Amino acid sequence: MIVSWRLGRKSKKDKKPSQEINSDMEMIMIPRHFCCPISLDLMKDPVTLSTGITYDRESIDKWIEDGNLTCPVTNQVLASFDQIPNHSLRKMIQDWGFENRSYGFERIPTPRVPVTPYEVSEICKRVKAATQRGEKKKCQELVRKIKNWGKESERNKRCVEENGAGCVLSACFESFASAAMEKDDQDLTGEILSVLVWMFPLGEEGQTRLGSIKSLNCLVWFLKSGDLSARQNAALVLKNLLALDQRHVNASVEIEGVVESLVKLIKEPICPTATKASLMAIFYMTSSSSLNEKMIPTFVEIGLVSLIIEILVDGDKSICEKALGVLSHICDCKEGREKVYENALIITVLITKIVSVSNLASELSVSILWKVFKNHKERSGDGDNDAGGVVVEALQVGAIQKLLVLLQVGCGHSTKEKLKELLKLLNQFRVKLGCFDSSEDLNTSSVSDSNATENPDRQLDLPSEFLAFTSGQALPYGFNTNFDSDTFYPPVGQACTRFPHELGRFMSYKVNGSCPDDELLAQKLLLKGCEPLPRRRCRPATQADSVEPYPLPASLWTTPPNSSVVWTAYTCKDYTCLINRMKTQKGFDDCKDCFDLHGREKNRWASRQIIEGSLDLTIDEVLATKKPGTIRIGLDIGGGVATFAVRMKERNITIITTSMNLNGPFNNFIASRGVVPLYISISQRLPFFDNTLDIVHSMHVLSNWIPQTLLHFLMFDIYRVLRPGGLFWLDHFFCVEDQFLDVYKPLIETIGFIKLKWVVGKKLDRGAELREMYLTALLEKPLKNSW
Repeated sequence: MIVSWRLGRKSKKDKKPSQEINSDMEMIMIPRHFCCPISLDLMKDPVTLSTGITYDRESIDKWIEDGNLTCPVTNQVLASFDQIPNHSLRKMIQDWGFENRSYGFERIPTPRVPVTPYEVSEICKRVKAATQRGEKKKCQELVRKIKNWGKESERNKRCVEENGAGCVLSACFESFASAAMEKDDQDLTGEILSVLVWMFPLGEEGQTRLGSIKSLNCLVWFLKSGDLSARQNAALVLKNLLALDQRHVNASVEIEGVVESLVKLIKEPICPTATKASLMAIFYMTSSSSLNEKMIPTFVEIGLVSLIIEILVDGDKSICEKALGVLSHICDCKEGREKVYENALIITVLITKIVSVSNLASELSVSILWKVFKNHKERSGDGDNDAGGVVVEALQVGAIQKLLVLLQVGCGHSTKEKLKELLKLLNQFRVKLGCFDSSEDLNTSSVSDSNATENPDRQLDLPSEFLAFTSGQALPYGFNTNFDSDTFYPPVGQACTRFPHELGRFMSYKVNGSCPDDELLAQKLLLKGCEPLPRRRCRPATQADSVEPYPLPASLWTTPPNSSVVWTAYTCKDYTCLINRMKTQKGFDDCKDCFDLHGREKNRWASRQIIEGSLDLTIDEVLATKKPGTIRIGLDIGGGVATFAVRMKERNITIITTSMNLNGPFNNFIASRGVVPLYISISQRLPFFDNTLDIVHSMHVLSNWIPQTLLHFLMFDIYRVLRPGGLFWLDHFFCVEDQFLDVYKPLIETIGFIKLKWVVGKKLDRGAELREMYLTALLEKPLKNSW
């Protein structure tokens, strides 16, 4: 499973090259009790909880930080959060690692003991006393000790923060601020800044000390003349301070050089962190209506607008959002809008940021355009000359299309109102461009079908049978209140008309005759987005020697006869080939060994032994989380050959299995076993009503190969069809470690499920350096307030 390493090692005994190759791979098993039950990784700092279970300190700290109050293994409520170092186990792990160092295991260093609240309180008293005596060197020594504590672990940082260090260090910074500027000495105050960056939010006293005139002057002095690290820390501290209270904003803008220093950090960037901090500080300085008239012209005069445009062209999501926020404030002022009118690139950049960056970036871009276009008459009396040119420029770069897309995707009420105003204004200026038909009116209350708008004659290229099926069909008895119409429009996939050549082949057949043998073509169309496929008036191909299926229950574990499949679409031409292709065929095929019902399939989910912390949950383990008999119907997404459905059928539970026929007759095989296949892709909306299914399962299919937005929609669709109290079993979700922490864990947590089981493990079969991992999670839709 996950606790094994496959490593290469040359044989010392065998001298023959062929024998060396055969013995080159060995499986090194990590003892299970050396692995953390949460991360399934080798423990570096094992600690024992009050329940007697040992975890790696980093993993259990994260578990408790997330708000969990129970032991992950026993699920008992923790009587105490105290963590007792397990020195005996740590020594065993270190010895084991040393013995296996030839296999690439690095020596695990002895961890440092975490700092305690008492130690923090004591050092704070010493810093306070040294500050009162004016002992700079002593203060510097103590501050460095606090800094080193923070470097050791996030736990230490929290302990330092929670025990008053921020207030003491702020007072120390204020006391030595004047002396530092006079003597051009950054040693002590620079050290304090490097610690304060992770101390926010400060207490009331700390804010007062750090927000004093002396402290603010020192911060600006660092921004102007400090080294790179000190300038970055000063920007971070100033940004955090300004976010706390408007009084600090009012005081800071009066300090000479603060504006120039912040803009310089953007013009000559040190790192993305410093750039973001500078942008946020400017954002706070320009957000107050009482300061707008003073601050915005100052920033505009020294070239901030041009710098923001440069940032927006190639900045990442976070920087773009902050830059757009600043630009939105700048456009509140006439001088700011004047600068926007003069910049030839800005309108194009703003249009490109709509929809393509984030929801916040889209709303800010719309807000800026609204402010600029709304006031376009301020540059000329009739509004048709210079400023009107920015509106025409917006039309030239596709503003209408982008705004309509945003209106269709959805946005906040305020943004929607601005969108409608913008569309009306843009429609008035469409006559400025020859490529627009001035007689064509733009309806801002609805979004028309893009295919019909772009080319109404395109339907002429589509096959007649397709048009016969999709054209509106008059209801025989006229208007129907259920349809709210007198016409019925049969549905097909949105993307069908994007592939007229393939669609023409698919819909070319003899009506009332036999369908072409075109399973591969149909599946390609479906996977391209032509889902559902249009219906056809023909009979599908079948084998001439078809026979009755095996009866239940024998069919559940019996390979079906070859005559149950039309084999033309597949590499293999019988089931014997499919069963043996793991041994005989090279290359990748989906579920390559799953047609062998007497191989690995025989034991899937069937183990009677429950192993805590294992990625391989058993069906009985999952069913035990609910009252007997309450799991009755469900869905398996991408279920291969439906072994999961078969296991559940043996327990009188009905499972429908979705599957594609990727180089194998999966749907035929599933049906032959006596369970229900459903031939849909992961893009299709699940064909079940809301709040109806007891369980949804998916193994391997839901992984990082799916685009993130599509995966997010799919997760919410699963949540939709599950009844309150229903289970979502996410089985072996694959990704790499950075993706899991930054993307997939937050994505899954946004859905609203309750975590019943959450097991993360490393996938080591291709090498630990790839940082591949699996997640197995058992999630529950809340029984109450699930909306």
